Amino acid sequence: MSKKVNILFAIIAAVCLFLAIGCGEAEDENQAPVTLRISNIAGGDYLDESGKLTTNCTENTGGLLTAYVIGDQTTVGINYDTLGRVSFLSMLNANSSNFEGDWGSVILNRYRVSYRRTDGRATPGVDVPYPFDGACNVYIPAPEAGAEPEEVLLNWVLFVRGSAKDEPPLSFLHPQEFGEDSFLSEIILDFWGTDFMGNAVHVNGKNLLKFQAIGEADIEPSQTPARILLSANPSVVTSSQTSTITGTVLDIDNLPVENILVSFTITGGSLSSGTEITDSSGKVSVVATPTITEGLMTISADAGFGVTSSITVAVNPS
Repeated sequence: MSKKVNILFAIIAAVCLFLAIGCGEAEDENQAPVTLRISNIAGGDYLDESGKLTTNCTENTGGLLTAYVIGDQTTVGINYDTLGRVSFLSMLNANSSNFEGDWGSVILNRYRVSYRRTDGRATPGVDVPYPFDGACNVYIPAPEAGAEPEEVLLNWVLFVRGSAKDEPPLSFLHPQEFGEDSFLSEIILDFWGTDFMGNAVHVNGKNLLKFQAIGEADIEPSQTPARILLSANPSVVTSSQTSTITGTVLDIDNLPVENILVSFTITGGSLSSGTEITDSSGKVSVVATPTITEGLMTISADAGFGVTSSITVAVNPS
């Protein structure tokens, strides 16, 4: 069979798969009075005519996603995270038609991203990137009986880690030189949380994602984080108070870096959010709440590219 025919069959198979996949619903084991559904997965990377690479692109509103990989082994560490958007719908279950109040509202607080090639291969580190877990904070209000469900958008979701693009199998992709320069995969998103009655909730969805290698020359020079500065206000709290943690991401020239995903972790407390995106001033902020009565809260921030920092907040008894 000719190479052109093989390519045609591959394209037809991918289109059929795309029509068959898409958005998933919460599992039947959920005891919540509502059913969640992922209604849209959008964003991904976009390369415009000038060669500028952006992520979480507004040009993609829900079709085939793309994650660009700089296919040059001499440029390890400059690949960026691929980000996107996920939309949710909440609908009353058939046996909850008379349900009233906010008890059907849901908060999703964690998610997992995994991958599977369109030919079924899914060995992490061999066929597809390794799966990973992330934190989120999504409030989905209880739907009103008889009303059309409204979409709730979660923006800046991490779809592909930049570090994964420097590891097999993505590091084996090379642009128009030798070997494979792209492959199609499913991106599978699982979200977990609880409703206001304490019932566990799980919803998943998937979309097609193309991993595509490009040369370094295809990328416009852009800022790369060199350090992140953390501050705490206040730096001393009682066990009943909170502290606002602000991070500022700077490049090698001490200029602020915009649109960088910063991940936060904490010991001795809880955070208002596990991830935030830097604004035009390179700043992000989260609120830290003590879970200890006395001692130190330690807050750590990771801006990718090996850029991390930590800060402590002293906690005194109320």
